[in-house]
Amino acid sequence: MRRYTVQDHVSGETMYVTDAVGGVFGEGVLRLEAIDVEVSHSLKRELTIRDDDPLSAHYVLTQSFAMGREAGVRSSTRAPRCAAIGSASTFQVL
Repeated sequence: MRRYTVQDHVSGETMYVTDAVGGVFGEGVLRLEAIDVEVSHSLKRELTIRDDDPLSAHYVLTQSFAMGREAGVRSSTRAPRCAAIGSASTFQVL
């Protein structure tokens, strides 16, 4: 598992990334020897915000799941960025 931050001092944008390849908690690809099957669940979380605009915050989740012998079954999803609206008194994530 990798965790890192990237900060752009010109634009004021900061991104925090968690990248877990093979296993959500960093355990890697699991192999079930008794039935000769491999299971892999990878995900990448990207959280971004600009220093001067709290409403710029967004979150992107990309994940994949694979299970089977050799090629097996694979599935991938990518959640689009969240939209947020707000004012001085309210905040809502859509």
